[in-house]
Amino acid sequence: MFCPKCGKELTEGEPCSCGYSPENEQPASSLPDGKAIVDGAKNAAAALKNNPFVSEVLATITGAAANPEKQVKDNSERTDILWVIMAVLEAVIISLGMAIYVNKLIASAFKAASFGYARFDVTAGSFFGVFGSAFLWSAISICLLIIAYIVFMKIFKKQVGFSAAANTMTTALMPSAIMVLAAGLLGLIYAPIGALLISAAMISLVALCYGLVRNVSGLKIPTFWMFVIFAAVTAALCAAAGNFCIKMFVEDMTSNLMSSLF
Repeated sequence: MFCPKCGKELTEGEPCSCGYSPENEQPASSLPDGKAIVDGAKNAAAALKNNPFVSEVLATITGAAANPEKQVKDNSERTDILWVIMAVLEAVIISLGMAIYVNKLIASAFKAASFGYARFDVTAGSFFGVFGSAFLWSAISICLLIIAYIVFMKIFKKQVGFSAAANTMTTALMPSAIMVLAAGLLGLIYAPIGALLISAAMISLVALCYGLVRNVSGLKIPTFWMFVIFAAVTAALCAAAGNFCIKMFVEDMTSNLMSSLF
């Protein structure tokens, strides 16, 4: 036999002069080291956080939530593609909140209409149907909001590039997106809270946009009513887009309700 450590030839049972002993040999573990996994996860998270673009997105989100007007002002001259990331995040956040809230309302209405004898179970298809339609509506509405802002500025002889306008408006929208998500989650507990938060989100967006075009952009609107017209036109366009998107999942939702009834 040979020593596994130094390779010296030994007789059976003879101890090796190198000090090797089978009792000292630790069995190899087939499981990964827990500390190594934790350290690897921490290093990956740190690397992601230290990425300049990721840290900038996080700073914009937290800044928009903490001090929206200051963050909007900071982003009003940006010409990069940060707005694309912000728009996608906002569309996902808004869609998730709306999908949760709408499905909760439908389930509650169905239960009330049947006097508690029947229940509408939200299926994955129903949830993702609402989510997909809400995502499409959110994306269209964000684009309409950006275009409306550019047109509004142009009317008052102030040129704004698309990227700068997009970064500005997606930053202004972030607080409202967070409120819509909160509306969906809190609406699961008590539906009227969700309705109040959605209304507050819309008011917040309008108020922030008004402060933006009047103060942050340096534009002095002749009258408040000019902004009211701008907000009304934008809301009408977004409502038209919403009506289009609603038609995309109404049939699927109706079929699910009918299958629950019969």
